[in-house]
Amino acid sequence: MKKLSQMPKMRLALYSYFSVLGLIILVFIIITEFIHPHNPSESLVLRIVFILVCSIPTSAVVRGVIVTTKEILKMPKKLQNFYAVTQTSIYLVQVINGSPVLKKIALKGQSSFPVGKVLDDGTMLSIGKQLILFIPEGGKKIRSFQKNIAMVDHCYWGSHTPPVKALFLKEKDAFNCFFCKSKHKKWITKTKKVLKKIGSDHPQFTIATDPDFELVL
Repeated sequence: MKKLSQMPKMRLALYSYFSVLGLIILVFIIITEFIHPHNPSESLVLRIVFILVCSIPTSAVVRGVIVTTKEILKMPKKLQNFYAVTQTSIYLVQVINGSPVLKKIALKGQSSFPVGKVLDDGTMLSIGKQLILFIPEGGKKIRSFQKNIAMVDHCYWGSHTPPVKALFLKEKDAFNCFFCKSKHKKWITKTKKVLKKIGSDHPQFTIATDPDFELVL
């Protein structure tokens, strides 16, 4: 389980909540101490001290909001597109409106899916021996939300590609691989680079690790 220090968005939500709560309390204190004082005989100095003491935790969480927001803005953006090469096709993989979309941009021979065909029947994409679109629900265990394609019931699977040959960040590399008859080590290196950029916590892409689905390089 991740620690709170590793979840900046969760920290930002908590800091924001306590900031709003603290500001509401401060406004309430100002009203009850200055605008409509509940104890008019209380000295002005004591009221000011009381407000300053109460403002310390609020200012701390407000600072937390600022620091965490800066941290989130500096975080590297998740990979939004890459190219997948199979024996017969090249697919441009993109995230569009929060969902993975596969578009065939090259083809060898005949296929029922022509160039330009778009596959978008899933909210997540499993990347392994094949690219498989799926809905991360209906897990075979107690948890319904399931990102591991091996644990997702087949009724939640969408379209899939032929076996994957390599992955690339650049279109020209994908076409070079597509038309090359021999296998080069650099294709493996570039594929690993794509997988590294996707990482383990991508919201739309998930890397298959089960032996039956894992991409073997």
